[in-house]
Amino acid sequence: MKIGIYIMLTVFIFGTCYFIGVVLNNPEVAYGIGLMMISLLFWNMVQRSKKAAKRKHRERMFLQHMRMTHKNQWH
Repeated sequence: MKIGIYIMLTVFIFGTCYFIGVVLNNPEVAYGIGLMMISLLFWNMVQRSKKAAKRKHRERMFLQHMRMTHKNQWH
């Protein structure tokens, strides 16, 4: 849900910067801001995927630990 909002916000800001850049005599600043927003979106997505991978690894390791300790009980 959050990623969808980030994508819509980024597209809106990038579109606004593009149309402002078309009107201006020196559009590099507006295009730079738009490209910076896209790069921030990709950076945010990469960070989120890294966190998700770490969380999934920790959960797998915890479940493996719980399975091993449950098998070694003599009850």
